Amino acid sequence: MSTAQLVLIPFYRMIRLRDVDNDADVGGAEAIGAANRDGYASTGYELFVTCAQDLEPVTLTVTITTTPVEPAMFELECPSGHLVFGAPTGQHGDLLAPGGPGVYTGHLVSTPDECRITLWRTGDVEDDYWGEDDL
Repeated sequence: MSTAQLVLIPFYRMIRLRDVDNDADVGGAEAIGAANRDGYASTGYELFVTCAQDLEPVTLTVTITTTPVEPAMFELECPSGHLVFGAPTGQHGDLLAPGGPGVYTGHLVSTPDECRITLWRTGDVEDDYWGEDDL
C-alpha cells in the first residue's frame, strides 16, 4: 500500500488526478462538465473531482492498495505508474504506484474539507499507440 496526502486550496473547485504521461486532455472538457454535474468524472486518462468550495483548505489523500473498495467508481489508465494530483493551477503532489504501470480502478469519498481517492490495479495498459494501418 502506498499513500500520499496534500492539503490544498482547490482552485476552480476542482481536483485532478492523472498519470504523469497522460497529458493530452482527451475528453477533458466533457469530463469537467460531468464532474460539475455529478461530483466526479473520469476520461479514463484523468479523474476530475468537484469540490464544494475553493476558499478553505481541503485535505486530499490518494491511496493505492491491493484490496478493492466497493463500489468501483472509475477507471484510470496509468502508463508510467507515476501519478500526479492537485488543483488545476495550484499545489500538486505525486505518488508512484507500487504495482507499476497498469489500469487502476478507483473509489472516492469527497466532503467539503476532505477528498479520499483509493486506487487498485486491475489490469495492464494496452499498447495501442500504433494501429495496424500505421505499421
